[in-house]
Amino acid sequence: MEAGRPIVIVGGVLSFPAVYQGMRRTLTEMTGEPVWIVEAFVRDWILAGSATGWKRILDKVQRTIREAVSGSRAGKVILVGHRAGGVVSRLYLSPKPFLGVEYAGVEHVERLITLGSPHHNRRGTRVRQWVDESYPGAYFAPDVDYVSVAGRAVEGRRAGSLRERAAYLFYERLCGDGNT
Repeated sequence: MEAGRPIVIVGGVLSFPAVYQGMRRTLTEMTGEPVWIVEAFVRDWILAGSATGWKRILDKVQRTIREAVSGSRAGKVILVGHRAGGVVSRLYLSPKPFLGVEYAGVEHVERLITLGSPHHNRRGTRVRQWVDESYPGAYFAPDVDYVSVAGRAVEGRRAGSLRERAAYLFYERLCGDGNT
């Protein structure tokens, strides 16, 4: 990875930029690179149940990345998406128009890092399901490097403890396999 890559963070559902200030500080200290946070707020995520709500967030991602790239000699960013922000980021990479706008983030993103993103959410919005069907896995590799980070705090078990049973039901809804 070439030095001089700004980092752009896309928060998750019902989050707001202030939630990511600690992450911004840590990434800046670790990398020495500027870190931008997409200005998506709770109201934006509430509207994300529809395609026009997704477009609203995608427009904010695009503005932030353009600003980050304009101050960089590298011309590309590292995009970090937390939870649903990771799914939105996958859609942002596509050169195909979404509601009439061609984001083509694949031209501006060197690496996409997703943190706890529900990429295979069977019960998510239609748009989220469409993203997974249209751009599965590391769809834009090798042009974009992909890193997906998932936790393993609780293993789902149908006959386990109360916490494991609750996790089983959640994981089953999320990705179709409760034993995750």
